[in-house]
Amino acid sequence: MEVANSSGHFSINIRAASSTLVTVRRVLSEIQISTGSNQRRGMVRINKHLRSGFRAAVLALVLATPAVAQERILVLDGDTIAVGRERIRIVGIDAPETFDAHCPAEKALGDKATAALRQMVAHGVRVERAGTKDRYRRTLARVFYRGHDVADIMVERGLAVRYDCPRGRCPRRIDWCERLGG
Repeated sequence: MEVANSSGHFSINIRAASSTLVTVRRVLSEIQISTGSNQRRGMVRINKHLRSGFRAAVLALVLATPAVAQERILVLDGDTIAVGRERIRIVGIDAPETFDAHCPAEKALGDKATAALRQMVAHGVRVERAGTKDRYRRTLARVFYRGHDVADIMVERGLAVRYDCPRGRCPRRIDWCERLGG
């Protein structure tokens, strides 16, 4: 935690366990205290109250911050991320495999898909969990980048194909090697 004072503004930077930085600013220059001849002692007493109230406000803000926003997101492949220990499968797409690719062409496109997803995550994404899990016990979720569904972006870029499982019944997965001719 670091505290800085610059021209009547107090900034408190709190580095959360997950490297999220929360900055709170409070302008104190608007506060004027008039206690007659005892002005200095009155100012000290008021400052003590402001400091303890300010600490309470910062603590409340930190406690109210959603846990997901504070956790680091890792990209595992073109359609799977991890938030903390939770593995999340992006709903609506199937991207080529990278760890268990069946041919070099699938591996190459899988690496491109993973890199593209990594870039979006690095610039900030929003994860909306669907409330269900897939057969590998991954949480199903929609992921949004700058207000756009990541699944749509990946399909538009040719890095994934649509893959929907209505009522939990998933179609057969695509044969990437056949599709890519590799």
